[in-house]
Amino acid sequence: MKWGVKQALVVSNWEIAKECFTTNDKAFAGRPKTMAVELMGYNFLVIGFAPYGNYWRQSRKIVTIELLSNRRLEKLKHVRESEVKASIQRLYKNCISSSSSRKVVSVEMIHWLEGTALDIILRIIAGKRHTSQSEEANDWQQQITKIAALFGQFVVSDALPFLRRLDIGGYERLMSKTAKYFDIILQEWVDEHKMKRVSGEIKGDEDFIYVLLSLLDDNAEQLPDRDADTVIKAICLTLIVAATDTTAVTLTWAIALLLNNPDVLKKAQDELDIQVGTERQVNESDEEFGLLAGHYQGNNAFIPCWTTFTTSRVYRRMHRKGEFDMLYYIVLFNVW
Repeated sequence: MKWGVKQALVVSNWEIAKECFTTNDKAFAGRPKTMAVELMGYNFLVIGFAPYGNYWRQSRKIVTIELLSNRRLEKLKHVRESEVKASIQRLYKNCISSSSSRKVVSVEMIHWLEGTALDIILRIIAGKRHTSQSEEANDWQQQITKIAALFGQFVVSDALPFLRRLDIGGYERLMSKTAKYFDIILQEWVDEHKMKRVSGEIKGDEDFIYVLLSLLDDNAEQLPDRDADTVIKAICLTLIVAATDTTAVTLTWAIALLLNNPDVLKKAQDELDIQVGTERQVNESDEEFGLLAGHYQGNNAFIPCWTTFTTSRVYRRMHRKGEFDMLYYIVLFNVW
């Protein structure tokens, strides 16, 4: 089909989708060059939307080894557990303080889950916490929700580039404003870490920005022609947005499904009472949760965070008037 001036394909068959991501995964590793990624993604440097090439391979390798490896995850285990415990304690105190004036206390779960996920990822990446300052935390959550929505927003000029100067819908102005908001904060963090690194004020475990600064200083040749500060900000923005939004949406759906199925909820509560009891908090080392694990996996399979995701730069060689031309397609994968 036509996507404005571009060709587009829709893949709804799981067998074809599997072949695209296994046998032909390299051909489908690209992403569309959209206005959102250009303006808010540091000119196509955010990992999730970066074009396939040396930068994408190196940045993905850094994140996989230095943040998502088993060794690193085990080292950061105390951060996740302490933030979850602190979040539950705050929720309990809020319920106690509110219950004195009302019989029923309502909690907006997605807001609470976003705050918890945000605290965890910010502490891991930059050593920051924002929940203690409610106004700042609310602003952060709103901005992250906004930027996640804008990354997936259809903009007319992406399909019809000659209309970009008209800024139909005002999205270019909104994206530039959102990009500036995050860039100012991320640059402050990078500068602060540089100063502490020079002065030797680093205490305790290094957060991810310290790791990135060390890696890019020692191995600058891995990412030639790239500004180190911009690369660090792009990687951090990718992780913050991806970790916060998708985690909150997935857990909100899981809780909603449990509440809508009281029998399953009762079985899950009984399983928790048997495996954990009421004297301690659930730990990551607790692995004997058959029902809860099955419920979470089923939730991910049947209610994904995104119903579609795209890839591009799938080239087809065309013979035209005695010469070979390279055309590319935007490909839409229907997750449902």
